[in-house]
Formats: sequence, C-alpha cells, structure tokens
Amino acid sequence: MAIDIENLKPILSFIGGGGLSGKCIYPVALRIIYDVYREFSDIDIIGMGGVFSWKDAVGLMSAGAKLVGLCTVLMEKGYDAINEIRSGLYEYLEEKKITFNDIIGAAHRF
Repeated sequence: MAIDIENLKPILSFIGGGGLSGKCIYPVALRIIYDVYREFSDIDIIGMGGVFSWKDAVGLMSAGAKLVGLCTVLMEKGYDAINEIRSGLYEYLEEKKITFNDIIGAAHRF
C-alpha cells in the first residue's frame, strides 16, 4: 500500500493495495515452489519472484522449478541481467560438473 499524503488517499487503485514484487518476495516464492513440488513433482513449475542473480535461480530450481522467470530485475538492470544470470548459471554447472536436471528438485533429495 502507498498513501498520497497531499490528498490523504491510497495511491494504488485495487482497494488501496497492490502487488508485492522485488527481492522481498523471493523467500515466499521459494517456499511455495518447494511445497508445490513436494506435492506435485510430476508437473512443470515456472519459478518467479525476486530473482536477481544466478544464485536465486539455482535456489528456485532446487526447490522444484523447471524454468525461472525474470521481471523486476529486468526493469531495474535492463536486459543485460539475462546474460549475467545465464553466464553465472553455466559457470556454476561447469564448476559443479552437473546439469540443470541435477538441480531441479535437488532440495527434496537431501
């Protein structure tokens, strides 16, 4: 929620509130993906919410996401963020000598 203090009324139009986005939503997204994958590991999950780095993407994938979506990071850093995240992911895979399939759902196999 946000208040216009000059007019003393809500700025956002949906009942005075709006969506939550950015880095603060990551822990919530991580938990939801983890819980959904635990119950429905046979479905494809697209993880979104607060992804700003390749480490965030690995976290969502290990919780069960098969794909990772980007939004706020693109608005804040521009499209170069895609290459930064992709490069980090491939360096991580090479260093660990694993594949994307090894990451997906890995947090459930501990």
